[in-house]
This record gives sequence, C-alpha cells and structure tokens, in this order.
Amino acid sequence: MVLFIFLLTLGVGSVLSQCPEDFERHGTNCYKPMFIRTNWIEALRYCRTIGAYLITIKSADEQRSVEGIIARYHGSFDIPRFWIAGGDMFSENEYHWYMEAGNSEMITGYTNYDTNQPDNYRGHEHCLSIEFNGHTARWNDKNCNEVKYFLCQAKMETPSTVIGKK
Repeated sequence: MVLFIFLLTLGVGSVLSQCPEDFERHGTNCYKPMFIRTNWIEALRYCRTIGAYLITIKSADEQRSVEGIIARYHGSFDIPRFWIAGGDMFSENEYHWYMEAGNSEMITGYTNYDTNQPDNYRGHEHCLSIEFNGHTARWNDKNCNEVKYFLCQAKMETPSTVIGKK
C-alpha cells in the first residue's frame, strides 16, 4: 500500500517513462546522435520519420547533456558540427525552434551562440548548428544546404500496460 501511494505521489507516468529504443536518456529528454550527414531540412525530415525531431536546447542543463553526448562520440565524427532545430528562415533574426508536427516556438531565454553569431554571413545563413571544439558546443547560423551530422530528440514513452492488470 505504501509503495502504491509513493508511486501516485511521484506520478506513475514519470516512474514508468522511458526513451524509445536506441535513444539516450538525459533528464526528461531522449537523444540519438545520427552518424550520417545531410542538409538541415533532410535532418528534420529524418528525425520525423523515426518519431522524433531535431534537438532543441532550451537550458544550460540541456546544453551540457548535448555536449556530453558529442564528447563521448567525438572520435566518431570527422567534423563535429551538428544541426539543431533552430532557424530564422521565415523572418530574419527571429529565431524559432522547429519541432514535431510542424510546430514552432520563438527562441527566448537560453542561447549559446558563438562569438559574433548569428551573423547571416552573405545573407544565406538561416539554420542553426552547434560546433564542438573538444570541450564545448557553441551555436552558429549556417547555410541550410550545408551537410552536417545531427541529433534527434524524442519524448519519453509511457508503457501502455497498467500495473497489476493481466
């Protein structure tokens, strides 16, 4: 009985939630580095085909988690640059996160741009990437047609079975 009450106070969903197969859990987020290079729109599409979306980084904790993943796989990537879900392709200098099912939200609060970024170099940079220097990963706007690695992010899954039911 005590265990049941304890589970209810925590919220059974949070106790049972897990990441989809092949995704790594970091806090309440699930991440999967992709060992293929493609342009920004194809990275966005690819993540959606596996039930995920390009990563969004909305806090310093999330930034550290992403840096940890990249650092762990650092030797596996010839050029440690990755697409993230941000961009200003619809309105210059108004950066949004482009997430699941075509939803977007303005990037407010936490950012981690590199020095003098974003700069929209030559008027052709509208998609955000992170570039890992061996210690940290800073954000930069890039041409959406460049090819880079990417990381997908998925929501935690809650098993559909009910405890105690057969």
